[in-house]
Amino acid sequence: MEFILIWLLMSTERIASVLASGGSTLISIAIWGFVLSYVANVVTSSNAATFEAQKPKMQKLRKWMIVLGFVGFFGSGMGALLPDKKEMAIIIGGGLTYKVLASDDAKQIGKAAIDAIMNQVESNLQEPVVVPEIVPEVAVPATPTVDETVSDKVATPLAE
Repeated sequence: MEFILIWLLMSTERIASVLASGGSTLISIAIWGFVLSYVANVVTSSNAATFEAQKPKMQKLRKWMIVLGFVGFFGSGMGALLPDKKEMAIIIGGGLTYKVLASDDAKQIGKAAIDAIMNQVESNLQEPVVVPEIVPEVAVPATPTVDETVSDKVATPLAE
């Protein structure tokens, strides 16, 4: 079973392209067959006996062309709806994840995790809350500005 899934995962794009191209080919054959059956009707319509003899064959041909057209249409549609590799991986991964999470073991683990969290919260609420002391702010000396440091360094003229 797993091998089929892996094969589908690896070949979905090729299958989609085959379905799309095959569907387009069948639609083309159906259209040309339909057109050719009408052309054959026009050609044989000049002779009434030939026309009446060919009429059941042409009707059967038209029915087959309609069937081919529908098969081609659905083949092209399936080629467009078939997921690519990334979408197929998401579908398979999501399904497996859901299967694991829906198992009884996962439900027990989830229940145990919730119980552990609730016990931890309850124990934290029962302990007294210790508020740390507020440390008084220490005054930081102001740093000199650029103007003050430059004025200290400028030489003053000698008093005469």
